[in-house]
Amino acid sequence: MFSAIWGTNQTGQEFRMQENVDITDVKVYVAKNANPNPADALTVALVDTTTNTEIESGVLVTPTQVSRTFQYFTFTFSVERTLEAGKTYRLVLRSPGSASNRAYVVNREITQNSAEFRGETFLGEDSSLSTSGDGGSSWAATLEADLGGVVFTRII
Repeated sequence: MFSAIWGTNQTGQEFRMQENVDITDVKVYVAKNANPNPADALTVALVDTTTNTEIESGVLVTPTQVSRTFQYFTFTFSVERTLEAGKTYRLVLRSPGSASNRAYVVNREITQNSAEFRGETFLGEDSSLSTSGDGGSSWAATLEADLGGVVFTRII
């Protein structure tokens, strides 16, 4: 299953950290839903939802870089970022200038909606797929789903 990102429709992964983790970049598996290309770049933002603060954002992929075949694109943070234990974060994907017929798409990984299966998602019960249809003013959580194809590079 896929999530389309365009206009006010944003997709993300919300997660609560159990330990401090230092990260340098994030890779996301992305494609476009049709030809021609989306009208706007796809941006990624890391948001601390505990304080409602955008930590950093930038372009993940431009319209001319994306194809209808899924591939990984990398956003490198300007400095090493520490995801702190006890805080909740959201990785947000957005493309406000794109339209539904020229959008970016990402995978949604869905399990059955039961505690037994939700424990198998990214960080188990401490994470969920998040979607917004109003430009990020409000978010809906899908507990039995994750944003598929997201990889953080962790400093060990």
